[in-house]
Order: sequence, then structure tokens, then C-alpha cells
Amino acid sequence: MKKLLILITMVCIISCSSDDTNFALHLAPIEEAEVPESFTYRSLDTISISYKLPNTSYALYDVVYTYQDTARVVAVELIEDIEQNSQNDTIVERITIPIRVTQRENYLFKFYKGKDSIGNNIFEEIEVPVIE
Repeated sequence: MKKLLILITMVCIISCSSDDTNFALHLAPIEEAEVPESFTYRSLDTISISYKLPNTSYALYDVVYTYQDTARVVAVELIEDIEQNSQNDTIVERITIPIRVTQRENYLFKFYKGKDSIGNNIFEEIEVPVIE
């Protein structure tokens, strides 16, 4: 969670810095997350997430995937080209993330959903059991 807070702080600093900056970084809410019913220990599996690009001046910058004990915090970072003439078409994109199952404990995924009315981060939590 600390890494996500640091990332959010960095996004704010970068997007609020000098007028010479031609881009800004933003965290995008994860619209939908697809996880398997279970993971098999020591296997490679995948999860899928979808997110929205607000218009054509946005692109995927990074997928934030941080460890928090047995939990995994997942967020999408977008980059905005401030100088680009954009079309207001909302674009939904879907990506697949490989997961190497290295723990016997259940995985708890915390998918970033945005902020509430007072600015607190909101997460959707999904637990995936691990079988041997």
C-alpha cells in the first residue's frame, strides 16, 4: 500500500509540475477484473483487467503490481499527451497479466477503482484460492 501511495504522490507531483511538461500521469480505475476460480501452486496463470482511456490523448504507461504480504495491489497508470488534439472517444482496453503462483496461501487481489468523495483510495478485493 505504501508503494501505491508513493506512486500516487509521484503522479500528482509530475502532473502538477511546471508548464513545460507536455504530459501528465494519471491512475485509471480498473473497470473489470477477471481472475480464475483457483490457482495451482507453482504454476503460471493469468488475470485480465479492463480500463478506460478517457480520450485519444491517453495511452497505457504502466501496470502497477505491488506485493502486500499475500495480497497484490493492481492499478493502471496512464500517460496523457497534453498537447495532442484529441478526439473525445472513450476507449476500453483489456490486458492480461501473467501470475506466477509462488505462495501456498490464497491470493488477495486489490484492484484500484478510484477515489471516494473525500479522496480515499477505493479497491475491489477478490480472493483466489491456491490448490496443490
